[in-house]
Amino acid sequence: MKIALIQVEDTHHPNVYNDFAGGFGAGFEPGRGILTRLVGFAKHHGLDLPLMSFGYLAAIFGQAGHTVLTGRNIVPEADLIIIHSSMTGWRNQIKYARKVKASGKARVGFIGPFSAVKAELFLDTADFIIEGEPEQAAQRLAQGEQLSGLIDSSPIQKLDTLPFPDWSPFSTLRFSYFPSLLRRPVFPILSSRGCPDTCVYCPYKVQYKKFRARSPENVVAEMKMLHQKRAAAGFLFRDPFFSFSRSRTEKLAQLLLEQNIRVPWVCETKIESLDRELVLLLKRTGLRTINVGIESAKAEILERAGRTVYDAEQVRDLVNFCDHNGVKVAAFFILGWPDDTIDSIRATIDYAISLNPHIATFTLFTPFPGTPAFSEYETRLITDDWSRFDVMNPVYKHPHLDARELIACKERAYLKYYYRPRYFYSFFRRLLSS
Repeated sequence: MKIALIQVEDTHHPNVYNDFAGGFGAGFEPGRGILTRLVGFAKHHGLDLPLMSFGYLAAIFGQAGHTVLTGRNIVPEADLIIIHSSMTGWRNQIKYARKVKASGKARVGFIGPFSAVKAELFLDTADFIIEGEPEQAAQRLAQGEQLSGLIDSSPIQKLDTLPFPDWSPFSTLRFSYFPSLLRRPVFPILSSRGCPDTCVYCPYKVQYKKFRARSPENVVAEMKMLHQKRAAAGFLFRDPFFSFSRSRTEKLAQLLLEQNIRVPWVCETKIESLDRELVLLLKRTGLRTINVGIESAKAEILERAGRTVYDAEQVRDLVNFCDHNGVKVAAFFILGWPDDTIDSIRATIDYAISLNPHIATFTLFTPFPGTPAFSEYETRLITDDWSRFDVMNPVYKHPHLDARELIACKERAYLKYYYRPRYFYSFFRRLLSS
């Protein structure tokens, strides 16, 4: 059987990466002015990565003897087409599925958290929708079972039993994660699923409900294989909380050192789980950039969101330490929290500027369907256009600020942050030292 794994995107409103925001996908539109558009252009053209789930599905189908095809916005000759749903592109994805169904040439299935939580949008068009992590359902498909309707796909409990993602059907030479990593190809790795924390707004727990982790040995074996067989020039760990366990993180680092795997890599983690000793150890193994969610300068906002409240000066000290030791920091900030005011938003922007990380991303608070935040704010939504849920547009009625003010705050954040002499100097200094 020929099975096609297809990304269908709205070319007028593309996701930066469909795996962002827990698989819902996230857009990137800093603003409409020329200077903010330049920031958006750099982001869109610096990042090109495959979907993590597609790599696993390609491996499962390939091992069962099926032919796997991949592509973006194409209609291949195939017996089964699987589409990853996203919020910004859902209308185009349904149009695409209807076109395939009208031709009578293939069955169509959807994966991803959005088609699962909003199945009513897709069921009239899709032959099936996989709800949950797709591997268990994919194993059934690979063995010849014909799925129909909304399919529950139970999470694989022992992640080490899964095959490594198969990237051979993809154009791997284009895989990039600039400016955090300067060389290509960069391969994504998922060393754990879900998150042990309880942030009420986090979309990662919609699909990955139960937290599980692979063994360090299994992860390092995948890295070694990608380095030797795929000429990997970099790795991006897609875990939302990479260093959740210090002992596991140290074990992984020790294995990388023992096996002399020194390929540059990036991870996302919680900044409170790091210290100087751990940063230096990971730097020796190839760590080049740490992605961290700072989110807000206000402790009360973090506390209400279910996040650990960190010490602002300890964060500043660690960011400076990383910078002085050749490890870049990319920081995420959310504007427009329900408790935000103009003053608290300004405080967050000023805090970002004072930290001066390599990359600062400012998004707007977005209650994703399936999260506790969505249940709380569903009655306050100002749009039913799901393509607007791209973390760049206001989607709920804020108690203190209107939509135009929120958009203006976001654009002001990007202008104030990126167009500073200090930032230009530090950006190129860090690139040259990479």
